[in-house]
Amino acid sequence: MLDTIQAAPADPILGLSATFDDDPNQNKINLGVGEYRDADGQRPVLQSIRTAEAQRCCRGDDEATLSPRYATIQAPGGTGALRVAGDFVHTQFPSATLWLSEPTLANHPKIFAAAGLPTASYPYYDGSTHGIDFDAMTAALESAQTGDVVLLHGCCHNPTGADLNHDQWQRLGDTVVTKGLLPLVDFAY
Repeated sequence: MLDTIQAAPADPILGLSATFDDDPNQNKINLGVGEYRDADGQRPVLQSIRTAEAQRCCRGDDEATLSPRYATIQAPGGTGALRVAGDFVHTQFPSATLWLSEPTLANHPKIFAAAGLPTASYPYYDGSTHGIDFDAMTAALESAQTGDVVLLHGCCHNPTGADLNHDQWQRLGDTVVTKGLLPLVDFAY
């Protein structure tokens, strides 16, 4: 029954893990896929996470305190979370277009297509400067319609590694509010 199913093309980023594993060099360091470890092989906890945990502990678990300000959902990993988000957007905002950066993570277009969402793209990376083409990015988002969704990479923009600076986030936030767009932040790392 499953003989006719064709395997999806290999993800080039995840393929780097296999290449890394096959490399016999004893001095290799894997900086490719999804996690950071320090020199001792430990995953350090960022200070921002420690601060968030401390704030959560101070606020407690009281439903009356949390419910007006927080909403969460459990999902199976990052790709699963994006699919849940895609299904939610498709159901709740059926006329919304989801805007993806160009380039974006290879699985993003496939996840949102499977959720039935139409997509558009906005320029992001400028290969000549190895940075963000912020003016082109915001100009493209000016053509988004009220109620559209903009997928943003919270940090470690995949696949470029080029991240918005504080001023750019502020200006982008202004555009999102002014245009009435819904930000969807993929915070993979």
